[in-house]
Amino acid sequence: SVFNSTNLLMGVGLLSLPYACRLAGWSALIILAVLAAITNYTAKLLGYIMEYQPSVKLREGPGAYTIYGFADMGFVAFGDFGR
Repeated sequence: SVFNSTNLLMGVGLLSLPYACRLAGWSALIILAVLAAITNYTAKLLGYIMEYQPSVKLREGPGAYTIYGFADMGFVAFGDFGR
């Protein structure tokens, strides 16, 4: 079920890309490449911070120094303001 839904969404996106490029022109490909590079960089940053071992205690108990989600990432990056 999940595979079929993912396959459907990606297929529709790939099939509509030539039409969108025809309407927008060559600039659409440049914008698409820039957005793909930004998405790639963001994914690498998220992966890096998920592997990071913070020096501050995030919670009590086991896994106190493990990042589990976006709230922990925000706390490590920006302190109390990030939660």
